[in-house]
Amino acid sequence: MFHQLDAKLQLFDFFALGYPAIFGASLGGAVVSSGSAEFGAGDSVVASTPTYFWRDNRYGTFQRCALVRASNAIKVTGEGYNVLDAVTIPTQAGIAALALGQVAGLERPIPGVAKKEGTIVVWGAGSTVGTYAVQYASQADYTVIATANLSSPAEEERVKSLGVSHVINYRLPAQETVDALKGYGPFTAILDAAAQPSSLGPLSTLLLATQPDASKRVIHSMGPDGQNVTDDSVTVRYTSFAKLGFGAKSDGTREEGGASDKWLKGLWGHGGWLRRGVNEKSVVAQKADVTEGVLEKVQECLDKVIKAKGSQVVLKLV
Repeated sequence: MFHQLDAKLQLFDFFALGYPAIFGASLGGAVVSSGSAEFGAGDSVVASTPTYFWRDNRYGTFQRCALVRASNAIKVTGEGYNVLDAVTIPTQAGIAALALGQVAGLERPIPGVAKKEGTIVVWGAGSTVGTYAVQYASQADYTVIATANLSSPAEEERVKSLGVSHVINYRLPAQETVDALKGYGPFTAILDAAAQPSSLGPLSTLLLATQPDASKRVIHSMGPDGQNVTDDSVTVRYTSFAKLGFGAKSDGTREEGGASDKWLKGLWGHGGWLRRGVNEKSVVAQKADVTEGVLEKVQECLDKVIKAKGSQVVLKLV
């Protein structure tokens, strides 16, 4: 699967990958062989891989066979989504869960657990990560207030159907958007899922208006650009999937600040939010543009992602 990270890495190489590098960190397909008792040859799986962050080409997914960690793979049982529809879930929903659950400290969505106190803002709920962030927070029974590019009544209804209590068009002038949000504060967490430099100014203004405790003026962002905040008391925390998503490396070392294995098992393991999303359809999967072909189509798919901002493309090998 191709998404913005893959395309931007090719253009800007901000991870300084060595040459040659095999791109791709998301996949779906059939197991060829396995050293894990949980998976066997022929099983259908969807997975995320640490290829960019560990700089290990064996995990690159834009090749005929790729290495996958069992702890970051989900067996597709056939009772929920098929592989093609589920392939967007592990990486993009995983990033949303890590940002809200591990970094922002929200409780996990667990069926039957009592309603949580707190209100969450998801800025850019129409994006792929935003779509999954809304579902993570709302399924944990937090109140979710969202902004999105409401290009049509259908898009507004789609965002609301994910579990949003109120949605505001973020294409309004910035101050109008802030004024519309202020009445719902104070906020337990604010997630910038749009990851645009223009997002941080309005969000920092919102925090100054609704959060008297300066130590809690934090924006959790999908982008590392911390510019355009309007006050020094506002902190921008970038959620790095590299540090949070993959636990210990094969040599036993761990990224500083990385998620614990226990937390990751609660996300990926039996009964975890990602696994239920795939096999029980408890998460609404974000649709991807499917291209059929061979590996020579990789560049065509990367170009599609750049041209259609926010899109995801799946290359179905034939």
